[in-house]
Amino acid sequence: MEIYFPKRKIDDVVNQEPQSENRTSASVCPRVETNLDDLPIDPGKRKNIYTIDDNDRERVRRFYLQKGPFQPKMIFPKRQCGERDRRFVSTWFNDHPSWLEYSVSEDSCYCLFCYLFKPEHGGQSDGDVFVTKGFINQKEAVKKFRDHVGDINSIHHKCIRACQDLMYEKQHIEIVISNQSEQTQIDYCIRLVASVDVAKLCLIQALAFRGHMSQRILQRKVI
Repeated sequence: MEIYFPKRKIDDVVNQEPQSENRTSASVCPRVETNLDDLPIDPGKRKNIYTIDDNDRERVRRFYLQKGPFQPKMIFPKRQCGERDRRFVSTWFNDHPSWLEYSVSEDSCYCLFCYLFKPEHGGQSDGDVFVTKGFINQKEAVKKFRDHVGDINSIHHKCIRACQDLMYEKQHIEIVISNQSEQTQIDYCIRLVASVDVAKLCLIQALAFRGHMSQRILQRKVI
């Protein structure tokens, strides 16, 4: 048998490192939670919302919605548009108080709602101009703002509804559970534990999770 299975030295076996465990531990990196205090307020400095960790994205959205759109009070710089120098008009904030933002660093306009919820790929007037690029054509601003808002079925309005759902706290399960009575919470925990125990038993006994009329399964003794 030694011809086919040569003996290994005891020292080699003892000193051999568990490579699989080392590879596993090396590949696991702790997740760094997004610090809300470090998030930039200027829309021109914000990174794409979809580059933020999935576990933190809702917290970040809530943070920006609670802050509201960034609308600084300042003397806006002039920018050449065609044959004339034009600048951002502060009264535009009054026309669009809930979503219009201005970036001081980029001298451009953004939409808060679309930044938070616009899909990475989707139809919308001017594409991602109000989300990532920034709108700078002050000459056409009034028309472009109106086109961006669109009708009730536009991407902009869908983003508004998504923001409203997020901020409607009664829809969140943690708020619903906290408003329940103590006895209701105890009953819920009992049902949850029972469901988990049944699932474990089905896995151990190799039983299907949905019922059927298999005679072999029905006659199986459950210990």
